[in-house]
Amino acid sequence: MCYIREGDVISCITKVGWWRNLRGGVPVTVCVKGQDLKGTADTVVDDQETIARVMGQLLEAARRPQYYAVPAGPDGRATQEELHEGGGVSRC
Repeated sequence: MCYIREGDVISCITKVGWWRNLRGGVPVTVCVKGQDLKGTADTVVDDQETIARVMGQLLEAARRPQYYAVPAGPDGRATQEELHEGGGVSRC
């Protein structure tokens, strides 16, 4: 799942209906980089400015090699060798 993290806030966007289970502030545990984090989830459906900002950040993050767990070189791009080797995937 693609997400962005700003301090203690983790944001994601989905068109699949599971997000409805998070309405009203629900206790959750999420796995981020191999670490279980506990918090409270809620939904944002009426704040178009926030939705647009998060969507833009998610789209930008997906363009970076780190999104795919591939290290980037000094120029921000992955080398062909790194792309062929793939990268590590963190799972909980």
